[in-house]
Amino acid sequence: MKKLAMKKILIKNFPNVNNYGTAMMGLITIQSLIKNYGIENIEIYCCFNEYAVKEEVYRELEGVIELKNYTNREFDSESKVKNLFLKKVFILWNMFFNNEKKMFDKIIVLGGDDFSEYYSKYFASVQLYKLWRLSKHTEIVMLGQTIGPFVSVINRFTFKKLLPKLDVYARDPWTVQYFQKEFNLNIKLMGDLAFNPLPLQSDLALESSILKEYKLDKNSYSTVVISGLFESGYYCESEELYLLRHQEVIQELLEVNTLLDKKVVLLAHTFPPFGDESSLVMKLFNKFSEKEKERIVVVIEKILPTKARFILGNGLFSITGRMHPAVSTFQMGKPSIMLSYSAKYHGVIGKGLNRSDLIIDANNSDLWVSGEIVSLVKDRVTYVLHNYSKLASEIILDVDRLRVVNSEVLKKL
Repeated sequence: MKKLAMKKILIKNFPNVNNYGTAMMGLITIQSLIKNYGIENIEIYCCFNEYAVKEEVYRELEGVIELKNYTNREFDSESKVKNLFLKKVFILWNMFFNNEKKMFDKIIVLGGDDFSEYYSKYFASVQLYKLWRLSKHTEIVMLGQTIGPFVSVINRFTFKKLLPKLDVYARDPWTVQYFQKEFNLNIKLMGDLAFNPLPLQSDLALESSILKEYKLDKNSYSTVVISGLFESGYYCESEELYLLRHQEVIQELLEVNTLLDKKVVLLAHTFPPFGDESSLVMKLFNKFSEKEKERIVVVIEKILPTKARFILGNGLFSITGRMHPAVSTFQMGKPSIMLSYSAKYHGVIGKGLNRSDLIIDANNSDLWVSGEIVSLVKDRVTYVLHNYSKLASEIILDVDRLRVVNSEVLKKL
């Protein structure tokens, strides 16, 4: 039998497992590449940073492959420069000179919403231009992306001209419709990668052990994930107010008649540098009375993506300001109430999963100042409980639909 040529593949946007959502997308992609090529025929490189612990990644992959670390010298150089003018010089230099172009057979850029104006005005155009230049020498796949919306003229021009030259898979119908309407461009559609099972998700002993560790029984609790993104200006400006409203939401949960025998789990879903949600969780927990604390379980340790999914998916439902805890909850067939801060929620969950009914547009300071956010969440909890069986059945069917679509895309990598 003829031996296949060794493939060298670089995965971008999987720097560590400190953001469980990002980690899930990376793990599922690596698992698919191994299945497609075989361990003996592939070298997988990741841009691991100083927060990465390879042993944690291998644990989530059952140690089936040794991943190679690719140091992004370009990023390292830019990040060390403090002078704004010199930083711009570095960025411009690296737009035209990049040593990745002939090193890899394929570069996979994992999705998220980095190609938008939510985090930086022109970052998206700079990164897209770099990918376009690289595409002249190696295959580029932009996998599971939410792209846009764009107000900047530069961004609109760059994406209209360069995006059609790349292999792009949007993770939501919103992105596809946005580019059709705004730029008359057609983009291929998939779902968010994290709608697929994780490599260890079939491990029933692991599932049982994490529930036992935190003294949780299936369907005996709900899960709340607070978001460190408020520190970047989302939701409201005050940490005290942000935590107070979550305290009030949880107090409402503890008083719901059908949940009086149920617990509430406070789960940290990201860790530095993505947001120190462990410390936020503890600040929130310390606001409750001793009696209330008896029904609240705190999970602040870095338990890694699969165990976090098991906790999210074995409760009755979740309430989250991070999108991927919702994806994990849905992936295991349960409803999730989402406090949205961007268009990606309406794309990935609203249009992709047909669950706009569970999204609250929460990136409005007035909602938090007035306390209306608490009422909105309470109303959705009531809606979920009154329609629970119907919602769960629909969620299972729609997740399975997205899983099949994703699997077909992943086979092509």
